[in-house]
Amino acid sequence: AQQGLAPPLEVELLRGGNNQTYLLVGADYRLVAKVYFRSAADPRDRLATEYSFVQYLWSRGERDIPQPLACLPEDRVAFYSALPGRKMEPDEGN
Repeated sequence: AQQGLAPPLEVELLRGGNNQTYLLVGADYRLVAKVYFRSAADPRDRLATEYSFVQYLWSRGERDIPQPLACLPEDRVAFYSALPGRKMEPDEGN
């Protein structure tokens, strides 16, 4: 909403685990929302570390990565552009 986007028409869970990653599809956009894990037993700020690194790479002209779009530290969520691709099968990549 802060970026002037209408609510998504479709929300798809892309990955579970420590972090939750969602594909948000609107009438005129495709974004990835990543909700970062935080635990009292693990003081690392995963959101700040990853988002700042992706911002750095983007500022250096790297375009084979998602564009960092917005970060909401209080909600532990970051928004990135969605890149084309598909989910790998378990036996791929080995």
